[in-house]
Amino acid sequence: MVGDGRSKPLGLVTSLVANAAPVVVATGSAANTGGSEAGFNSLGSADFANAISKLDAAYLNSEKVAFLMNRKTLATLEALVDKVGRPLGLVRYVEQDGECQPYIYGVPVKICPSMDNIGTGAAPKFPVVLGDLSYWVTRIVMGEMSGVMAYKEAPGLVENGLIGLRSFLQADGAVLYDDWGNPAQSPFVLIENAHS
Repeated sequence: MVGDGRSKPLGLVTSLVANAAPVVVATGSAANTGGSEAGFNSLGSADFANAISKLDAAYLNSEKVAFLMNRKTLATLEALVDKVGRPLGLVRYVEQDGECQPYIYGVPVKICPSMDNIGTGAAPKFPVVLGDLSYWVTRIVMGEMSGVMAYKEAPGLVENGLIGLRSFLQADGAVLYDDWGNPAQSPFVLIENAHS
């Protein structure tokens, strides 16, 4: 999700930032909780509503549309309360195929462990992406240099009944959208915690 395309595969967030995809700058959860949270250290219901309104409606009807975030961000959103301390209920769960799938405003949530956490930092953080995942492709190359190699003859292996394994894989990613001059029709929207 956040790879630079050099030491790690090119990530979706990295691609979107580089192409100036639409961004919703978070206002935070203070309007929900009545607390002192701000857009640089929290997310609130208005931030998700603004992301939905910024995404072209044609993508919202796609079976592949989803909010992407890490589990810590999801847990923070589940714990949001209103001004009198009741659960806000921003995250709802729907049972599908025997599993409970989280949704926010009717849009499924997908867990991406490498996404930014909600919070402050020296640079902007992008803890949430909303988009049509049919416009993202990850390419995995299985060729001569890919696969698993077993090593039996290395110091300390065979005499201890061990073998060593090394795996090789080539992977990269790309956004399948190229009309960045018209960001209103972008299939993705980033939610940003502005830096402090």
